[in-house]
Amino acid sequence: QSVAPLRQLSGPTTRRSQPNAVQILAAMAAAREVLTLQFGAFSNFVGAHFWNAQEATFTYDEKAPVPEIFHDCLFRVGEAPSVGQTYTPRAIICENKFNLGALSARGILYADERHDAMLPPWAGALHTIRSQPEATSAYVQDRRRAELDGTELPSRAYDEHEFRAWPDVQGVHLHPRSMQLCDLGPDDRAQNMFSAGAKLASERAFRDDFESRTHMFLEECDRPQGLQIFVDSTTAYGGIAASAMESFFDDHGRMTAVAFACMPSRVPADGEYKAQQLNAALTLTRLAHVGVTVAPACVGPSWQPQAPDMPGLAFQRGLPYHEGAILAAAIDTITMCARLRGSQWTLSDMVAAARGFETRIVSLGAALPLPVTTDAPLSALLQGLAGKPLPLSTLTPHAARGRDDAAESHGLTVIRGVTGDLLRPSAMARAGKHEQHPLERYDTANTMLLRYLFDVGQRGHSVFTADTAFPVRPPYPALLPGRAVPMAARLEHSSAVQLGLAPLVANLSEFGTADRIAWDVASEELLELREALDHLRGAAEE
Repeated sequence: QSVAPLRQLSGPTTRRSQPNAVQILAAMAAAREVLTLQFGAFSNFVGAHFWNAQEATFTYDEKAPVPEIFHDCLFRVGEAPSVGQTYTPRAIICENKFNLGALSARGILYADERHDAMLPPWAGALHTIRSQPEATSAYVQDRRRAELDGTELPSRAYDEHEFRAWPDVQGVHLHPRSMQLCDLGPDDRAQNMFSAGAKLASERAFRDDFESRTHMFLEECDRPQGLQIFVDSTTAYGGIAASAMESFFDDHGRMTAVAFACMPSRVPADGEYKAQQLNAALTLTRLAHVGVTVAPACVGPSWQPQAPDMPGLAFQRGLPYHEGAILAAAIDTITMCARLRGSQWTLSDMVAAARGFETRIVSLGAALPLPVTTDAPLSALLQGLAGKPLPLSTLTPHAARGRDDAAESHGLTVIRGVTGDLLRPSAMARAGKHEQHPLERYDTANTMLLRYLFDVGQRGHSVFTADTAFPVRPPYPALLPGRAVPMAARLEHSSAVQLGLAPLVANLSEFGTADRIAWDVASEELLELREALDHLRGAAEE
């Protein structure tokens, strides 16, 4: 696996050569930048895998074909005195400093020269006091050595127990303005209270800092598409995200924003479970109220009694390293329609296809991997479904739909990595067959899937396809064979989506006086919250 040397972190080769005026204008027209916002430790686990997946499709060989994915949508070119040109995510990451481990809040690309210049001269005796350095994962150590030496990253498996926190997984370097520290105080309960997060985000110092960072990243954009948001919806970071987005829209005006409300599958104790229900309800309603389209995402029984079925994927539930990897694959796949070179799709088109502007709450589904092989290609898979929907696992709690729901759904399905013999039987495989199936006449996954959806009555669905398979090389968990796999993801609205909100309304009805006092919520606020959820359910049923 190749990584860019520390002094050559400019990313894909397409940005290294000095562009002429025509190339500059073409790049400006194609930019369609996206700003990514991340709130909370679990969402940052998702984000770490997401950014690693982006880098895994970089091309450093100047003679290689131009990559299908246009990475400038998510990344920015910068200049650092110590390493020269840099290529870092256009992202703001909100996190508690105690979750950073050995990761510096400013990163390692930009030396803090202003801080060094402010140190007064000292002629007295010097005493050095060294603290024990934070332990880092073997993957991070291997990566830093490869960057410093300009060598290949060793191809080896890693002990999954080393990935205790998301900085142990994060391979991509961050801009020094990306990390915004969130001090929720020493009280552990505050980490799990929506109101504590909302209070922090409403403070002047936090608001000014967040506005300064968003302004810096957006000011350099030529044609911003909008925002993609990863948020811990069951902790205080839901409150931070909701308040931050309200301030953002006040300052910048309306912009397409889609949030993936990420939830770990760990089932907490009764008291904490009620708090998670409350936080999830508040996060969904407050984000939807300010104009954000929200897709709840979870691979376990967060507020749902049954975990989604993920055929062919033997992952460990309750392990953020595994669960974050699965959610990252789904998010990366569904959003890649807005990042392909030459694509006319934008985040706005993606949300509109799922009726997200009307309902605000949509569901996310994925097939990882998509069960296609050279012996059983996509055409055979569709034939075997006999009119049933594609075998995607629903990652939104309680939003699993039946065959009747599928016919009335609206959404976007993205399939990647299905080309050649994975699409339809080869000529040799077809030899001797008396009759060719109608689906085998189509030479692209896009036209084949559109035909199938039309035939089975799912005419409210759009389809987007890409040749690039999803990369699964380390530090991605060793859940799948090979280095890249075909997969599919779906973002949609259907009558089943409202089922995901019904349990929240029912559980909030059980909140007593003691619960309201414990979790700092007034009875009037609880009533307004139930009304807001009922309103979202009504929109979902339309």
